[in-house]
Amino acid sequence: MQFYKSLYLLFVFFGASFICNAQVENGSFEVWPDSLQQGNIGEDFIDSAIKAIPLEWEDGSGNNNGSLGMYRTTDAADGDYATVIFTWYVYVKSTLAKMDTITERPDFLVGMYKYLIKDDFTDSTDFAVASILVFNSLGDTIGIGQEYLDSVSNYTPFNIQIEYKNNDAGFSYYLSFTSSKGTCTSLAGSCKYLFLDAVKFDFATSTNLSLERDEVNIFPNPSDGIINFSEPFRTCSLYSIQGDLIQNYKDDDNIMLPNNSGIYILRITTKDGITSIHKVKKVN
Repeated sequence: MQFYKSLYLLFVFFGASFICNAQVENGSFEVWPDSLQQGNIGEDFIDSAIKAIPLEWEDGSGNNNGSLGMYRTTDAADGDYATVIFTWYVYVKSTLAKMDTITERPDFLVGMYKYLIKDDFTDSTDFAVASILVFNSLGDTIGIGQEYLDSVSNYTPFNIQIEYKNNDAGFSYYLSFTSSKGTCTSLAGSCKYLFLDAVKFDFATSTNLSLERDEVNIFPNPSDGIINFSEPFRTCSLYSIQGDLIQNYKDDDNIMLPNNSGIYILRITTKDGITSIHKVKKVN
């Protein structure tokens, strides 16, 4: 998390125009650089592939001048264009990222996606990752949202709830989409393709999730290591009490807490799509 705070400080002092937005600028991926390069993605299911990063976005390393794993496509859920990012050359994962200021504190990140996996080059059970961090004016993380995007052949809505740990006003955010958790299994080409369109914030009238909301039972709590769940989860994210992401888990009914004693936060999504937040205590 120190990395994101350092990134935030660089953004504030060198990159921000301080023109705050209430929405994700160019989240519809309709605006692109004037100079575009024809891509050679080698897949007939990707229409009109143009190698480029959409304006107001960058790759995970801070580059906004083009990337081998990012293309513009006319295969869009809404409007004329969408973006597609992919994992290529066995291990190279692509990350589309954005950092900007905001005028309000969003409750959800929503959008449209589809995720295509070439089974002959990879494990067909892999997934893409969408994450968002919300910061206050001091650069401290106050909100976290994350979702695993499973394989789906047609555009499908995603809805990521952002959980907040205090009542601080939101000042900026860091948003990222990563093409996969795993890798390809062949040097022959790319294997996992994440299409994105219509990405925006949703400002709900209801309150955010609280630490007291318990749709899943966890035990024992406190624990000296293992936490069990009353039913198998689809995803589970483990955070420190400061909001730092420690580890993600998928498709299991127990996890092992870190060696250090203290308070941790679990964000659990069940097989039925119900999300809840739990506070657990690790004892030695």
